[in-house]
Amino acid sequence: MVRVLMRIMAVTMLAGSLAFPAFAAPPPKTVLRPPNTARTLEQLAETLGSMHYLTMVCDGRQSQYWRQRMVELLKLENPDPWLMDRLTAAFNYGYRTQRAYYPVCNPQVEAQKERKSRQGHFLSSALADPYLH
Repeated sequence: MVRVLMRIMAVTMLAGSLAFPAFAAPPPKTVLRPPNTARTLEQLAETLGSMHYLTMVCDGRQSQYWRQRMVELLKLENPDPWLMDRLTAAFNYGYRTQRAYYPVCNPQVEAQKERKSRQGHFLSSALADPYLH
């Protein structure tokens, strides 16, 4: 008898929650990202690769700060395999390009780091913008 009453109460509570959806948690808000998001991500990955090299050329190989930021970006974005390959290629391209222009640490490296820092700030702000509204 007690089991029957428990089942009736459970069914009644379930039916009540279905009948009153206003009490249910609201669905998560969907953020529509601009169509050029993948390209912006690629540009950011290239900038991160550039910053990784520019920091390493002056601070040494133990400096992994910008590489770690790239790893975090990939975790957050969780891109499909095609985009993952593109982002990795962009990071490596940024690294190799800076290595070709700045083989040793010099004052121009610091100036280039400043330019790349501004570029990265601009790109990350562009990616964050849809979430701020």
